[in-house]
Amino acid sequence: MSTYGMSKDEVVRELKTEIEKDPDLKYYLNNEYVERLIELLIEGIGKVIEKNNRKVEKDKEKEAFARGYR
Repeated sequence: MSTYGMSKDEVVRELKTEIEKDPDLKYYLNNEYVERLIELLIEGIGKVIEKNNRKVEKDKEKEAFARGYR
């Protein structure tokens, strides 16, 4: 099975890199609940993208099978 798109870990790494480009954010948002919310959002976005990528793979396989390529 081919892999399309980014893995969850790649997405999480990219999002964290973007957030770290503005170091003042952590200073001004010095609240453990806000930091936890941001972490949960990053993890959730990564999971959703990875789930979507798996669905794209399945859909492509179904389409290829329907066309007789497999």
